[in-house]
Amino acid sequence: MKDRKVGVYALQPVNVEVRLREGYGAAFANRPTNDSTPVIWIGADETNWSRVVGSLLHEALEFEATIANQRWVPSVDVARDLAGFLFVMDHTQFGEIVARSGVFMAIVLPDLASAWNRWQKKAKKRAKKGADDE
Repeated sequence: MKDRKVGVYALQPVNVEVRLREGYGAAFANRPTNDSTPVIWIGADETNWSRVVGSLLHEALEFEATIANQRWVPSVDVARDLAGFLFVMDHTQFGEIVARSGVFMAIVLPDLASAWNRWQKKAKKRAKKGADDE
């Protein structure tokens, strides 16, 4: 699957690489390889900017909750279905996660917007070229 690095940003208490990828939705990995920085992937084929922003926010909040030990998987969930995650925190913990994610969002969004706009322009050119070839 094709992807493109946007940059590496502080998502306290660690640095996280943000990447655009083909497709829709989003995901993160704490350590995609043994020696790598955590990564958040955002689906760049999404044509609605607000959904791109929502995907980044979702992953940032979930990543923060995970490293703060506030995301839980039911112990009998053999399939490890992502829908089974449970987030447990008090209001103070939630506020800290939101504050950290807010700083991250403010720093990432200008770079993400530029990278996403470039991706969209290239996709439109490819689509136009494909239509012209027919």
